[in-house]
Amino acid sequence: MSLLRFIRHLRLPFQFVLAPVFLLGFALSEASPSISLVVVFLLIHVGLYGGATAYNSYYDRDEGPIGGMKYPPGVGVQGVAVLAIGVWDWRLGVVGTVMLGMGVAYSHPRWRWKARPWWSLLTVTLGQGILPFIMGWWTGGGEAMEWPVWMAWAATALLITGFYPLTQVYQIEEDRGRGDISFAVRFGPEGVFRTARLLVGAGATLFGIAVWQGGILQESWLVGIPLGYVAFLWALRRWERVFGERDEYENHDWAFAVCAGMAGAFWVLVLVELVY
Repeated sequence: MSLLRFIRHLRLPFQFVLAPVFLLGFALSEASPSISLVVVFLLIHVGLYGGATAYNSYYDRDEGPIGGMKYPPGVGVQGVAVLAIGVWDWRLGVVGTVMLGMGVAYSHPRWRWKARPWWSLLTVTLGQGILPFIMGWWTGGGEAMEWPVWMAWAATALLITGFYPLTQVYQIEEDRGRGDISFAVRFGPEGVFRTARLLVGAGATLFGIAVWQGGILQESWLVGIPLGYVAFLWALRRWERVFGERDEYENHDWAFAVCAGMAGAFWVLVLVELVY
């Protein structure tokens, strides 16, 4: 398999959708951007997340190697990333090892957590919401967390968990045909959209409380966060109305647009906090 094809399997644009979680943890540690931030950021989002995505792509193939991928190379990429992270900071290496193990269990047929609705949700909550936040916090030199940071941490995990089923809802038939009982297969489109509204709303509420009572982040987010949630509800409602009339590819585009839009808003929040 060519290097270019392998890079495509890493799905790097999607990995950077997840990046604000790590960056928010770093920003709340009140550290200034540094070489440590850049190195650990790339190791996590290219090595760990990208490798996990390539590994998952291999085991999700329907017939034969997907896109010419004859072997699942993602574990090797993740292993190198974890070793490098561990050299940088042993605590980050331990967390990275846990994330690697969860990524393998999520995709490999022996465990296939992806095929179990609650296990898959837990994997995403931990591996994309909770653990990268603490890695960002530690990269910035953060130690004991005050309660507002804890609330921001929990809010981030809720947001990520709420978005996750939206990335499955357009491929319900494909997952069902493969025998995977994903969260979207188990609860259907209605359950997915309801879960997204509730969890994202709960996350936005916790963020608002952390800003209002805890004094973290800029006070202007007391307006920006509710407006962002209203925009999310509007987009989600529009998608929900036409979901049954759209094919898999069109619903994929809806999922990408909704998630990318909210990720863009999250990026704005994080960049503002890093700069000011």
